Amino acid sequence: MKNRKRRASAVILPVLLLLVLVYGAAGEVCAGAAESCRIRIHYCEREDGSAPVPGSTFTCYRIASVSTKPAPAENVISPCVRKKNGSMLAVNTATDAAAIRETVENAYAGGRVKDGKTSKCVTSATGYAEMDGLEAGIYLVCETKPAPYCLPAAPFIVMVPYSDDEGWHTEAFAEPKPSVSGDLKITKKVTGSGGSAAVSFRFAVTIGAGGSYPCRRSDGKTQMLQSGDNIVLKSGEHALITGLPEGISYEVRENAADAKGYRVTSENASGKIMGRRENAVLFVNHRERVTVTPTPTPGVKKGKAGKTSAGGKTSAGGTTMSGSVRTGDTSPVMQWVAAAVLAVSGMYVTGRKRGGRI
Repeated sequence: MKNRKRRASAVILPVLLLLVLVYGAAGEVCAGAAESCRIRIHYCEREDGSAPVPGSTFTCYRIASVSTKPAPAENVISPCVRKKNGSMLAVNTATDAAAIRETVENAYAGGRVKDGKTSKCVTSATGYAEMDGLEAGIYLVCETKPAPYCLPAAPFIVMVPYSDDEGWHTEAFAEPKPSVSGDLKITKKVTGSGGSAAVSFRFAVTIGAGGSYPCRRSDGKTQMLQSGDNIVLKSGEHALITGLPEGISYEVRENAADAKGYRVTSENASGKIMGRRENAVLFVNHRERVTVTPTPTPGVKKGKAGKTSAGGKTSAGGTTMSGSVRTGDTSPVMQWVAAAVLAVSGMYVTGRKRGGRI
């Protein structure tokens, strides 16, 4: 068997048996002599191999066996497939790797796969990763922990060893491609002497292509946010929505009823997500406290205790009016009555003087 570094001709195989996998029975594919196998991955953004993606974790699950031993003649089904425990390999050309991923992972997690084998690797700074020492078999390969600002690559299926016109090869080479993502951070601020930090404000978030995305608030609360859902924030709080595909459109709107009485300004409330960064949205609500100043009464001066005002003296807490009229009643009505009495008295005295009676 040759051991060469080349791309597997069957990197994406529409071959898997869901029912057989769950119950731990599978067929076997004859592959000649036994050798340790390897799956090698080069993870980069571009087709030319540039822009490598470091820090991504890939996990492979052995979902069917490949025999490296000769089979008894009575068990041979075809030149390359034979019976095992009364079962044989099932082929479903309508099923792809993405469709069976949940079933495979759940079956492994639940211990329902007999002789189940898994292996993990993490991509290096150059984007390469290897899973060595694998038994011959058919493997489902999934990106189980994406690198920052990357969406998981599509899962794929690899058989090692695999064959081509040059014979059998124990190393399969795959080049999956990631999708770049960005985050959306929405921050709320309330300013002004009349603003309240205790008031909650609602924001409707619309994502162009719909979908559901993880959302984490600054108070530690989390939710899966769907397009059109609301998030609630107070002054000084923020919400971070992660895993948004690069280039997808978004719009954030504050509930008008919540913002009543405030002057609202915003930054980047709509646009397109830029990849590999935190796209910041800011809403500021401003309100000043309104102070009502009483209108002074014409002709009335409010005196201070123990001091003399123009035109007369005051007693403690009293009010001095023109003409030395004093009263302890600060009611505007009483002040006007006292002023009227004073005016009438003045007119009467003046009239008598003119009439020669005084």
